[in-house]
Amino acid sequence: MRREGTSRATYRGVCLAIVLSLALFSFAPTVRAGLGVWTMVDLTGMRIESLAADPTDPTILFAGTNGNGIFRSTDGGQTWTGVNNGLANLFVNAITVNPTNPGVILAATGRGAAVGEETAGIYRSTDRGETWTRQSPGFANAFGVDPTNAGIIYAAGAPPVRKTTDGGITWSLSFGGIENTDLTGIAVNAENTSNILAGGVTEGGTGKIFRSTNAGGAWTLVLDGLDPVFDVAFAPPAAPGAVAFFAGLIGVFRSGDAGLTWTRVSEELGDVAVRDILPNPLDAKIVFGATQNEGVIRSTDGGVNWITMNDSLGNRDVFSLTVDRAAPQTLYAGTADGPWAFTFAALPALTLSPTSGPPGTEVRFVGSGFTPGGRVTVAMVQGLGIIVAEVVADPSGGIRGSFVMPSPQLAGELRFGPVDVFAIDRATAQETPPASFILTELAPPVTTLFFAEGATAPPFDTWFLVQNPGPNQATLTFTFQLAGGGTTVRTFTARPTSRFSLLANHILPNQAFSTRIDADQPVLAERAMYVSFDGDDVIGISSPARLWLFAEGATVTPFHTWLLLQNPNAQNATATITYVLEGGGTETQAIELPAGSRTSIFVNQVLPDAAFSTRVESDLPIIVERAMYRFPGNAATVVPGVQSASPTWFFAEGGTLALGRPADTWLLIQNPNDSSVSADITIYDTAGNTSTITQTLAPTSRLGVFLNLFTDLSSFGVRLDASAPVIAERSIFFGTEPKGATTTIGSPELASVWNFAEGSTAPPFTEIISLLNPLDQNMRVTMEFFLEGGETVVRQFTVGPNRKLSVTVNDIVPDVANSARVSTTIPTVVERAMYFVKNGDLGGHDTIGAR
Repeated sequence: MRREGTSRATYRGVCLAIVLSLALFSFAPTVRAGLGVWTMVDLTGMRIESLAADPTDPTILFAGTNGNGIFRSTDGGQTWTGVNNGLANLFVNAITVNPTNPGVILAATGRGAAVGEETAGIYRSTDRGETWTRQSPGFANAFGVDPTNAGIIYAAGAPPVRKTTDGGITWSLSFGGIENTDLTGIAVNAENTSNILAGGVTEGGTGKIFRSTNAGGAWTLVLDGLDPVFDVAFAPPAAPGAVAFFAGLIGVFRSGDAGLTWTRVSEELGDVAVRDILPNPLDAKIVFGATQNEGVIRSTDGGVNWITMNDSLGNRDVFSLTVDRAAPQTLYAGTADGPWAFTFAALPALTLSPTSGPPGTEVRFVGSGFTPGGRVTVAMVQGLGIIVAEVVADPSGGIRGSFVMPSPQLAGELRFGPVDVFAIDRATAQETPPASFILTELAPPVTTLFFAEGATAPPFDTWFLVQNPGPNQATLTFTFQLAGGGTTVRTFTARPTSRFSLLANHILPNQAFSTRIDADQPVLAERAMYVSFDGDDVIGISSPARLWLFAEGATVTPFHTWLLLQNPNAQNATATITYVLEGGGTETQAIELPAGSRTSIFVNQVLPDAAFSTRVESDLPIIVERAMYRFPGNAATVVPGVQSASPTWFFAEGGTLALGRPADTWLLIQNPNDSSVSADITIYDTAGNTSTITQTLAPTSRLGVFLNLFTDLSSFGVRLDASAPVIAERSIFFGTEPKGATTTIGSPELASVWNFAEGSTAPPFTEIISLLNPLDQNMRVTMEFFLEGGETVVRQFTVGPNRKLSVTVNDIVPDVANSARVSTTIPTVVERAMYFVKNGDLGGHDTIGAR
C-alpha cells in the first residue's frame, strides 16, 4: 500500500533538475480549506509524490516531493517547512507515521531500480522528521503496515519486498516467489495479518498481483498479463469478506476474498489511470483514488461504484492521497502543482445502487454522517411519500441496507419516472439531499444472444463486438456465467448505427465464462478471442436448444478439441455427447451441467487420437460451442453447433492461398444417417467457372475432404449437395509452421441480407468480405459499414453468375473498427475473414454472417 500515498517511480517522468541544497524551506500560509470544496494548501509548483497524516494529531502532515525532499506542516497544511536533515535522496515515494509512536517516521526514496542511485533507500526519523538516518539501501516505493503491530512493516521496491519487525530499524529480504517484477504497492490484511498482497510491473510493462499467506515468507502469483499495476490496499476490518483493491492503468479492481479473485469496478469512469488507492480508515464504505489527469475519485459503497469529486480541484494530475482522523475529516491530494485539501461537510449523505430500473429492482443504499447507534428512516418522496426501510446507524454513523422498488400498481402514490429517495436522522431530524432513482417500465429484451465460450486467463483476450444498425441507442446488459458458478452483470450503451466493443479481460480477469447479452433494440453480436498469434470468432446464438451438431473434431496430433457447454437455466441439465468416428462407429459420454454455469470438456482426455463429428443432446435447452487448437503455436478455431442437418450447404470462402501464403482447405462432413450418402461438391472460381467432385459417406460417419487435391484455385467458393441431410464445416490452414487456422459452419440456405458485428482495418488487421453467387444471373451488392463513432459508409458492387467475389475492406474504410451489413438483389452467402501478422506469423479468423 502506498501509504500514505505515492505515484510509481517506474512510470513517472524523471525530474532532470535535482535540488542539491538541504536547507530548510518555509512557505507562507494560504487560504484555509473550506467545507465541501478543494483548497490549495501551498507548496505551489511542487509535485507531491506522497502524503501522510499523523494518526494522533490531524494538524501534523508530511509531504514527499519529486526532488525537493520532505515538508512538514503542523497547522493542517497552512504552512510547510522542509525537514531533510540527513535525507540524502530527495525523491520521496512513500511516507508512513507510526500510529503508536508518531515521532517515528519512515520514508521510501529513489527514482527506480534502473536509475541505480546510491542514496536511495528507506530512511527513518525518530523526531517527527527533524533528522533522518538511512536504515536500508536500495530503491523503495511503498509501505504496508501490519494494522495489529505497528512494528511490522513491509516495503516494496528493489529488492521486491523487505520486512522489519522492529519499526524500521533492521530489515530482511522477504520475496521468495517474486521474480522479474518491480513492486509498486503492498498491503496487509487487518483480518488476517499473515495475508499480504503485492502488485507491480515487469520491465516490459506487464502488471502482476502476488499474494502471501505466511507473512511474506513465500509468495504466489495470483494474476498475470495485466495492464500496469500501481497500488494495492485492503479495506478496514469493518468491510465484510476481506475486501481488497488494486489500482492500475485502466482503473480500480476489487476483490471480496482477500485477493484470490478480482473484478474491475470503475468502468463507469472509462479507462482511467489510478495511481493511489486509499480506503478511509474510519469508514470501510468510503474509498478514494488518485488518478492521472482525472482528479480524485471516490466510492461510498465499499468500492463497488465510483464517481469523481473534482468540481473545485485546481490540478487533476494527482499522485497521492491521505486523510486525517478528525471530525469532520479532511482529505489531502498531492498533485503536480502542490497539495490540495477537501474537508467533508458533516451533513449525512445517501447513495443508491443501481440508480434506475423497473419495479422489483433491489436497490442498495449506503449512507454516512448519521448519529452513531441512532435510528434512520429511508423513504421515497412522490405524492405523500413511502417509507421503504428503517435502520440503525453503526458506531461510525454509517448505514447500509436495501429495499425492493415497489410497483405503481401496488403503491398508488408512485409513478414511473424520477423518484427521490432520502434518509432522515431521527435523533437530529437532519435529512440527506435526495438521491434520485429512475423507475422504468418493465419491458422484455428485444434481442438476446448467447456465447458458450469465453476466457481471460493468459494467454487469452476475449472481445465482444455489438452492431447496432438501428436509429435508436441500445442498452446492452452482459451477464457472465462463470465456470465455477456465479454471475457478473454489466450494462453499457451502443449509439445508433454504430459498433460497440468490449474487452472482457478488463471486467473479468483470469476467468473462464459463458455470456448472455440482452438488448432493448435489435442488435447483432460476435465474440472474438485471441491467443498466441491466432484467433477465432463466432456470431451470437439467438436461443438455447436441446440438440447441437458439429461436423469437425480431432484429437490426433497436433490437435486439441474442447466442447464448451452453457446452461442458462435455473436447474441442472444433463447432456449426452455422441462422438461419430471417421470411418464409422460411435462413443458416448454423459455429463451434468450445473444451473447458470459454463462447463468445459477436453475431448482429448475422453477420446484420444481420433477424428470425429459430435452430437450433443440435453434434457434442457443449452448452448454448445467447439474449440480446436493446433500445435505448435496454439492456432485456434471455434464454432457454434448447428441444430439440424441439411442436404445443402454453402461456403463463400476457400482457396489454396491466404494473403499470398499457402493455404489448405478442408471440407468436413458428418453423415448422421443409418445409410450411405452421396455428396456432390461444386467449386466456384472468381470468373464464372465451376467443377464438381462426388464423395460417398458411410453410415453414421465423418469424412474429411482435402479440396486442394481437386483444385489449384487460389480463391473459390463451395456448394455441397447431398442425397440426404448432413452437417458440413470448412477449415482452412495457412502459412508455414506454426500455421494459422480458420473454421466456419456452412449456411444451409441463401439469403439477401447478411450482418457482421466484428470488423477492423486498423493495423495489424486485413479484413476481407467474400460472397458466393451460385445462381445463373448477375447480383447487385450493397455493403454498409457502421463505424464506432456512428458514421456509415456505403459501397456497391456487381457479381456475375456462378462465381465468388472478395472485397478487401481496408480499401474502403481504412484504419477503423467497423460492423457491416451486406444486402443483395438475389439470395447469396457471405463470409468475413480477418487476417493479422503477429511476430512474423499469420493468424486469422472467419465467420459466416448473421441473417
